[in-house]
Amino acid sequence: MDRHGERLVGRNALDGLLFAAGADKRAAAHAIATQCGYDVNHPHPFYPVEVGICLAQRLGELLYPAMSKSEAQRELGFACSVGYASTITGMMSLSKSRSLTLGDALRYGMEVSKHEIPFINYQLEQLGERHYRVTLNNWPLHPSFMVGALLNNLTVNGATQPTCEVEVKDEHHYVYELTWA
Repeated sequence: MDRHGERLVGRNALDGLLFAAGADKRAAAHAIATQCGYDVNHPHPFYPVEVGICLAQRLGELLYPAMSKSEAQRELGFACSVGYASTITGMMSLSKSRSLTLGDALRYGMEVSKHEIPFINYQLEQLGERHYRVTLNNWPLHPSFMVGALLNNLTVNGATQPTCEVEVKDEHHYVYELTWA
């Protein structure tokens, strides 16, 4: 959503980040969310993108302190995707996604992402039976975050041995190559 030039992120995406923290880190995650500007007790439908960026960066540091930023963001993207499936919207999305082919599940997952982060643009290309390319523009988070989210999408939808490589074109413009066995 773009309200008066303000780039906004949906609440469900932010809730997915909080669910990624798990019960043992929930209190610390909620404190970080509050510091980043997210109202855990009375959440709004949308927040400025800076809230999501702050939350992703800080949770990556909290949950994966021994990992590099890239590794931590990949793990957080995977965990956030799992956490998003714990929200009501995420449960409905996952139910639908599992009834689709892998290519259609990827497309649907990108549409769900676009619903939560409306200012992103993506293009999905099928390059082979088990080979897709996702071009993503205006992605506000670390590029490795989407690697984790895409790998989870493939995994929960039945892909065997999924891989995802990212090529950074410039800040906020990435190309992801996805394959599976």
